Amino acid sequence: MLDLPESIVNKLNYALSQLPNRELANVRKTTFEGALNHTLFIEIESDRYVFRTRRESSAEEIEEYMRYMYEVMGLFGVGGIFKLRTIAEEIQFMENALAFSLPVPQIICSDNDWIVMEFIQGKTLHESVKRGDIETVFAVLKEMNLAHRHGIIYGDRWGDNELIDDCGNVRLIDFDIEWDYQGSEIGVLEALEMAVTLFNSLRLTTSREEFLHFVQSKIVPWLQSSDYDLKKIAMFVEGLGNFYLDPDKPRNIWSLPPSLYLTLKEPRDRLVSLLTEV
Repeated sequence: MLDLPESIVNKLNYALSQLPNRELANVRKTTFEGALNHTLFIEIESDRYVFRTRRESSAEEIEEYMRYMYEVMGLFGVGGIFKLRTIAEEIQFMENALAFSLPVPQIICSDNDWIVMEFIQGKTLHESVKRGDIETVFAVLKEMNLAHRHGIIYGDRWGDNELIDDCGNVRLIDFDIEWDYQGSEIGVLEALEMAVTLFNSLRLTTSREEFLHFVQSKIVPWLQSSDYDLKKIAMFVEGLGNFYLDPDKPRNIWSLPPSLYLTLKEPRDRLVSLLTEV
């Protein structure tokens, strides 16, 4: 029996009523639930889906954490902002991305405050990077570039929101957080998305030397030829590193001790140099 608030059970039951053979549905919780959503797996015979709806509790703690992170990164200083999307806004974003054939989940059914989407079998970018598969980072960056060429910014890319499916395709999930830009410069959010992916890959890989060499030989020339602002990417990488190394940053239940990041400063500085010395 799932231990869920009555309001969530009601939404889930209505969602199930939209699916064929609902009486055969097996619903279970995921092994990891974030701060913003209830996320459930639905299995009906050979079909699998993901049900998501926002939590009832306040998102104040996660907003404080992210506000401080983006401030230290330098996003606010260049005119960037962020907001938490509603489920309805997230659905609208996904529909827009799907219209450009971007690799986001297919929407099965939805309402203003819940969504059922396809289940994607695969491994996360973080899992790949931790195993030393650094070329996966390049594949993810290229998919982001495709979205950028259509004027789409995914936002909130941190490694568990990028999947490599069982066919080797990059898929993007979870669009709770929207980035926006109120300044006059070009390419700020695009640079931020590249910076977040590069930094988090550096943070988690077990092969930092190999990763930095790969960035220098493959990724930096590609970023340059794709007209990204490397200095902006470097600025965000440096700022994100400052955030993780800050012993006084806001903490939540997923925070790791700052001491675990002390070895990150030197490779972070080298990554910044690779991006600025072109």
